[in-house]
Amino acid sequence: MGQEVSQLKYSKDEEAEFKNKLNKETQLLFEKFLAKSVTSDNLKCGYEIEGWLLDAKQAPTATSPKFIERIKDQDIVPEISQFNFEINGAPHLLGKNTFSNIEKDIKQKWERCENVANMSGWDITTIGSLPTVGQSDLVIKNMSPNKRYEALNKRVLRERGGRKIHLNISGKESFNQKFPDVMTESAATSMQVHLGVNLDNAKQTYNASLVASSIIAGTCANSPFLFGKELWDETRVPIFEQSVEMDAFTNSYGEKIKRVSLGNGYIKNCASELFSENRNVNVLLPEIFNSKEDEFRHLSFHNGTIWRWTRPIITQDTNGKVNLRFEQRVPSAGPSNIDMVANMAFIIGLTTHLSKVENLEGLIPFYTTKFNFYNACKNGLDASIIWYNGQQINIKDLVINHLIEPTKNALLEMGMDKDEVDYYLIDVFLKRVKMNLNGSNWQKNFVTTYGKDFKSLTKAYVGNQKSGLPLWRWKI
Repeated sequence: MGQEVSQLKYSKDEEAEFKNKLNKETQLLFEKFLAKSVTSDNLKCGYEIEGWLLDAKQAPTATSPKFIERIKDQDIVPEISQFNFEINGAPHLLGKNTFSNIEKDIKQKWERCENVANMSGWDITTIGSLPTVGQSDLVIKNMSPNKRYEALNKRVLRERGGRKIHLNISGKESFNQKFPDVMTESAATSMQVHLGVNLDNAKQTYNASLVASSIIAGTCANSPFLFGKELWDETRVPIFEQSVEMDAFTNSYGEKIKRVSLGNGYIKNCASELFSENRNVNVLLPEIFNSKEDEFRHLSFHNGTIWRWTRPIITQDTNGKVNLRFEQRVPSAGPSNIDMVANMAFIIGLTTHLSKVENLEGLIPFYTTKFNFYNACKNGLDASIIWYNGQQINIKDLVINHLIEPTKNALLEMGMDKDEVDYYLIDVFLKRVKMNLNGSNWQKNFVTTYGKDFKSLTKAYVGNQKSGLPLWRWKI
């Protein structure tokens, strides 16, 4: 959800003070990078999962304040709307049983959420965009009562010069309409995968994560419908990009980089380049913290309002060093807990493999990566993307014939248990891909069979999710 703020409006003096603190903390971070004062031992991974609260009619119910109050778990937090919530997973060491431990963690938290919701007559689900969400749900009265969201809404609209939020998405069908506030963002929910890095592999891992984004989008898509329209296989990407559409900064080529985007390109030398870019981005919420420079509170707070699809995150370690990780924000939430863990295994393994490919940035230039990403978001597993040296290949074929083995090997080289890797990566993820399935294709197959009965679609989806089975075993 991001950290709460203390006020809705900020003075020019507060903005100036925030920028001053931001610059000082950024300079200190640069010094940490130069001194190689970045943690390199015991690298970890983690996750965040955004969920939906549903009523008996399979529609979103704006009850998250009551839900979160009753659940009494600091890892279950509000999202921008009162019909969404977020589960923050504990970090896990990268090692033998990482993914089975994460599945146990998710299962425990999910069962707790489900029990609390069911006692109140609600249900919960994870899905990229809920087929039953209506335009009447995405209104300011359903915004979570946190000051952060109200303040963010006001600042976004101010940055846009008062222009309304304009969703204009063309896929198999089209949707084109303007909205008065950023509540449209709540129609898009994700699973965010965190991967710890050190200075030696930070540049390569970030660039690899950008290249991998198209493959992740194609294989993990789970949001084909919005307001009764079949749009992109991963419609949540344009929903989010357009809901907070603002210029972040202008790069050296005169191109305007958006606040939600793949970013300005590959890292050339050091991850500090990303935080240097951040200083050129207008501050949305200049909240002043009573903190030391080496806590990086202002740097981190500002970074949290810049939504790169792969976002750098830093925290201070107890030994005075910096922890650096990358947050992969592309995959949708859902379709099942097992599938989300399998997606996580694939994402970490693929990113690690690609980070070791010699001259990856030369083989796939950034403009190609950007083209691939949006093509995959539109077309999912059916997308043809441009791979090494201009080779054009279907995502499904690329995964099956070229990427799954090196992805598996990368996980094994990290010390993962072979049986565990085979289960999540081969028995769950690859099996699904070979059957031409992701969450979006399952939803589209349901509509092909039964028509656009989105209440029944959601009911069947939630029912299958409750079974605990991986997607490839779901019934239509």
